[in-house]
Amino acid sequence: MGGAVAESGRQQTSFFWYVSGMGAVAFLVSLMLHRRGKGLKLYYTTG
Repeated sequence: MGGAVAESGRQQTSFFWYVSGMGAVAFLVSLMLHRRGKGLKLYYTTG
């Protein structure tokens, strides 16, 4: 039983790191896009 628990915990940890990595990448991309065209976001929200 302990081995299965350790395996699932490792999978959860890798999944957590994968999600955080994707979130960080998306955050950086949005920052770059926001810095490139500041009126773009405003245009999308109003339009």
